[in-house]
Amino acid sequence: MDILKSKGRNRIGIDARMYRKSTGGIGRYTRELLHHLLPLDPQNDYVIFLTPADMLEWDIDLPNVVPVVLDIRHFDPIKEQTTFLRELLRQKLDLVHFLNFNHPAFYMKPFVVTLHDLTILLFPARGDKKSNLVKKIGFNGVFKRALRSAKKIIAVSEYTAHDAEKRLKIPHAKMEVIPHGGPEPLRFLPGSKDMVQKYLGSRDPYFLFVSQWRPHKGIITAIEAFERFKKDTGLPHKLVLVGNPEAASEEVRTALVNNPAASDIIAPGFVPEELLPPLLHYSVSLLIPSEYEGFGLQTLEAYANGTAVIAANNSALPEVVGDAGLLFPTRDFKVLAEHMRLLALDPEFREKLIARGDKQLRKFSWKQCAEQTLCVYQAVLEKIR
Repeated sequence: MDILKSKGRNRIGIDARMYRKSTGGIGRYTRELLHHLLPLDPQNDYVIFLTPADMLEWDIDLPNVVPVVLDIRHFDPIKEQTTFLRELLRQKLDLVHFLNFNHPAFYMKPFVVTLHDLTILLFPARGDKKSNLVKKIGFNGVFKRALRSAKKIIAVSEYTAHDAEKRLKIPHAKMEVIPHGGPEPLRFLPGSKDMVQKYLGSRDPYFLFVSQWRPHKGIITAIEAFERFKKDTGLPHKLVLVGNPEAASEEVRTALVNNPAASDIIAPGFVPEELLPPLLHYSVSLLIPSEYEGFGLQTLEAYANGTAVIAANNSALPEVVGDAGLLFPTRDFKVLAEHMRLLALDPEFREKLIARGDKQLRKFSWKQCAEQTLCVYQAVLEKIR
């Protein structure tokens, strides 16, 4: 849709408290959206809410953009509902965009919310049962209120919009589907292969998993498939599991320890952001065995960095993968192992997938994401004026 023209200046607040690079997918969304959106709109004034850690990485300098630093981390159940609320009211904003569902539940002025997925309802984090129950009830309440009270919901995929409509009875007309963009292709220097091999401590080819070490992200399926792949082929390939091993559940730890192919599994922990592109590029394939994704941004990261993708056939993944990757039935480690074998033994077919990935990547644009988001702001402001 076309960008609407605003009458007069508005004060628009954006909750960017996950701007820093260490915050994963929502952090990437936050940074890319702000870098592309803010230069588009000199007609309005923006107040950007950041934590002290975010401010250390803040790099936008525009005359109509003011960063406000709040020592309130995401998902702080007390400060978000009190201190953040007071600051929002003090700023006298015409519109606020919460880039994730958590927001002050008693904020009654107009706001837009981005809906990334329904993970908090479908796959709540495990932990201490008593405190976890209290958090679950609280977060679920804030989540549902955000969707009910928002003037407009930005859903990051068609699947996420349909999921919200089906499970939470959110009217589809209230949602605008605005997909993420993709990164620029090949964002690393040739010759970094030695750096990757040194980091991994191996010169063998490898499959790559990059995600949280939670069961619903499919890490156990990846481990089981790798065991089957090694048994069937005897190839020297490794499995590289990027993520935080300390956050792994007992179920995941057991799957790792008991795996006969454990000696060929490399777990480097968190990888520096600058190393991730070459790590993707030199992998045989990125494995995305997740049981649920609201979008699947790592798919585009793989395409941008010239590697193949094997993903589970569920949620928003087919929407993003398109015809450029291999899909397998959720949790079916045998089919996943077959796909791994195909890519390991047929480099010509793998190159065809990589070429398709480049074409699929071009369908997703952060510039378009920003333009459509600005349209949402302007449409809401026109309605409430």
